[in-house]
Amino acid sequence: MSDDQVPDLDPAESEMFMRMWHLRSACRAGERIDVEGVFFDLAHPDLDRTQWSPTSVLGAVRFDRNAPRLLFPWSSEDDRLIQNARGNAQEVKAGDTVVILGVKVIPVRAAQGQLDHPHHQESRWAELGLKSAAGRITPIAQAWEFRGAADVMTPLSRGDYFHAQQALYARLQTALGFEEDVESLMLSDDRSDWPTFSSLADPLYHQAIVALWSAESSADEEGRAVFGYLMARAEANERLLPLAARHADVKANNRRNAQKPRRGGEETREAALEIIAQSPDISRRRCAERVAEIRGLSDLKSIYQRIDQYFEKGTNGRFRPTAAAILKALSKRGG
Repeated sequence: MSDDQVPDLDPAESEMFMRMWHLRSACRAGERIDVEGVFFDLAHPDLDRTQWSPTSVLGAVRFDRNAPRLLFPWSSEDDRLIQNARGNAQEVKAGDTVVILGVKVIPVRAAQGQLDHPHHQESRWAELGLKSAAGRITPIAQAWEFRGAADVMTPLSRGDYFHAQQALYARLQTALGFEEDVESLMLSDDRSDWPTFSSLADPLYHQAIVALWSAESSADEEGRAVFGYLMARAEANERLLPLAARHADVKANNRRNAQKPRRGGEETREAALEIIAQSPDISRRRCAERVAEIRGLSDLKSIYQRIDQYFEKGTNGRFRPTAAAILKALSKRGG
């Protein structure tokens, strides 16, 4: 259908589309906007819209069970029945301003804990209020949910594949470091029109956006499958490889340390031989205690392990220095 064949919208439809445009700008971009006499002032420092997105658009035609229960001058009778069935809905009148009074940050137990994406580890809820033309503020009972722009799992758990896809696009945009949204790049006829991507990005992200562009430009479903795989592999490189590398370094250091001569053990044994030379009939326990005093140690069990070779159990059940230990001790002293 050519442009001149596109049917004109009737005034009611045109008004609805313009209203939705403004409502989206107010909610998703945080712009201060007047929509048919109702003001929206929804910016907040804890809700950077490049990082946090509302799960619903206030005043939208489409019913959303997660949206705060609000009725607007343009709400239909069906809207009123549905919202009031959910609980007592609050009426927003012309001249009122919808504002954010505060933001609650709620930790979320992510499936992979600290290894999971940061946007899977918390959610944010805006506490709303209605500010009258006279300046009186009335809190709105139900909070307004925001999710991280890169939170894939929340919409996925609700069967919302569209917003899960948008979250993947947000991750791709952040990784490649460009300002234009991914959908705009998908409309390009030639990749030479694309912006310069970050040189620090994993090359897998570069391959992912090329696969996605190929899928979008040629209805290539295989390209979408490859896009998903490349995104998963790139994120694994980003979040798991550093941990694996640190683990490998720790193991290598432990092996190197295990191979080093234990000078501390030698010093303990030398101290024990010196004591044996002075008191050839000393008990193992007393020898260990004196070694601890001399070397400033507190772990007698560890000292026992190092000097045990110099003692043997006698017929009376007590540990005394062996003849070999006494001989070695005396020879060290030159006696």
